[in-house]
Amino acid sequence: MTRPVTRIFVAVLFLTALSQRANAQGLLDKAKDVAKKTSIGKGVSKLGAQAQLLDATTVNLEDKNLPQIDVGALKLGISSVEIKNNEAVRLHLYLFNPAQQNTVVPLPPSDLFTLIDEKGRRLELQGQIGVKNLVAGATEITVPAMERVEMSLLYNGMMADAKLGTLKVGSTGNIVGIPINTTAAPAGSANASASSSPWKK
Repeated sequence: MTRPVTRIFVAVLFLTALSQRANAQGLLDKAKDVAKKTSIGKGVSKLGAQAQLLDATTVNLEDKNLPQIDVGALKLGISSVEIKNNEAVRLHLYLFNPAQQNTVVPLPPSDLFTLIDEKGRRLELQGQIGVKNLVAGATEITVPAMERVEMSLLYNGMMADAKLGTLKVGSTGNIVGIPINTTAAPAGSANASASSSPWKK
């Protein structure tokens, strides 16, 4: 009579262990979801997107005559793009100062820049806008006379059929035809609105 009791006891222990494991998995999934929404989680996501670009293809756009957007007295343009098909893309932007004196503009908020594909689907911005040689904590960008300052934006989350993107810079202007897949022709045009203020949300 002891064997059935023993079997029942073992079965109860097994089911209890399964229940605890399921609960632990549920808590783990919840923790992962919370982490994605925190600065730490976003940092990990950005590192993942950067890792995806280690063997990315760089497309030089300097000689493709992509139009520039007026940002006050400056010109915003795209010099190149790093592409890992269906995974991540990094835009290399620049602010060019054609004037004979230095020009200072506020550091634009990263969420001012929205990248969408040709079907209107948004790509996910990873981290903050990067500005070359900008001191940590700076709130302004100084562009020397007749020179340019380089900036970069990292995105992921593109769909498999996405080929071309449009960079929307608030209401300052849009640049369309940006290749976000290596099969896309590197050509584009801009719909830029002239503005007396540098950045327009």
